[in-house]
Amino acid sequence: MKITPIIMNYNLPDITDDIYNILKSSGFEDILSVDNGSDINPLAKSANFILPKNIKSSGQIRMSLTYLMDYFPADYYLLINNSGNLFSNINYKKIIEKDIEHLKAQFLKKKFFKKKLGVLLASMLDKPNIPRKHLRQFVDKSQEYRSIFCPTTLCMAVSHDLLTICRKNNSSFFNLSLKRGWGNDLELFYEANKNNYINIVSSNFYTEWLINRGYKLNLGGEPVDDYHKYAMEEMQTSFNKKYSVFWNKRFRYQFLKNTLFLNLFLPFILNQFIL
Repeated sequence: MKITPIIMNYNLPDITDDIYNILKSSGFEDILSVDNGSDINPLAKSANFILPKNIKSSGQIRMSLTYLMDYFPADYYLLINNSGNLFSNINYKKIIEKDIEHLKAQFLKKKFFKKKLGVLLASMLDKPNIPRKHLRQFVDKSQEYRSIFCPTTLCMAVSHDLLTICRKNNSSFFNLSLKRGWGNDLELFYEANKNNYINIVSSNFYTEWLINRGYKLNLGGEPVDDYHKYAMEEMQTSFNKKYSVFWNKRFRYQFLKNTLFLNLFLPFILNQFIL
């Protein structure tokens, strides 16, 4: 199984290099360190995929995914943005590979449970400044795996096959309307749920979320209030047009339809794979 990490640098070169070095020490070799084309800060030392112009969050991910999917395909792409911290005491490669193999093998064993692993996401450390709506994504060793509606996507392994569907449908990272990135996650999970892929949060590896990290350092390229305003407008305009004004209900219904059985029986389905 091949997993290719992609680090998205948003004007934080030192943080990007720290993430790169941790991934390297975990055993990853072909790491794509993407520079977003901004002139606010110098390049990260690790930068090896450099965009000539700033095409914002979605453009950065879309270009790197297109490059890899067409020329250097992997089974999963580990997408990481530098709004979060990784930890040097965690071997991300070993744990993520083990989680994916365990989940895929167990899904295959259950003949009645015809699901595929679409996205494997890191859990997060519980910090006072993180909104409580993300409670179910906090590290919880009593619940090793769980599926939630829209987890935070600081560090996630995404299936090549699922991304191929998104690309075909011009959705998620391939939705040109979502320039600032809001909605990429919602549409990714919607495509997964609609196509029998399961999105799983694992407590076996985790990140630390620093909300609006770049904006608090005045490195966001625009005021944070403008960013939130325009990102929300982009998402709502795009989804209203594609899915109607009831898109949120549609997304939630698809999640419930795809995961109701999973969330009821996940502990029993995965009982052979408690680490």
